[in-house]
Amino acid sequence: MAVDGDADIEFAIDGHPMSANVSASPDIDVLLLGSDWLIHNSCQWDFVGGTVRVGERTLQTHKKVSVGACRKVLVADQHVLLEADTYFSSAEPVTLA
Repeated sequence: MAVDGDADIEFAIDGHPMSANVSASPDIDVLLLGSDWLIHNSCQWDFVGGTVRVGERTLQTHKKVSVGACRKVLVADQHVLLEADTYFSSAEPVTLA
């Protein structure tokens, strides 16, 4: 993954101001907060309850709506073009790009 550089940013989660040191990459178009940020902010993630505790605040998580899209599927021996929502099985290794 290519990294263009690092930056200190300020943002809000459910109206609560936050900050993070992040890396910018043309390969990722969303904010990803890593385990170092979670530890630094004393976070506890309750997957069953659907909450994340950040310090003294408990925030509700939200399910990301997926469009079921894939940019490209490459099979080792041949190229295969698939329609959206198409499922296949292959004995060949598959790389998602």
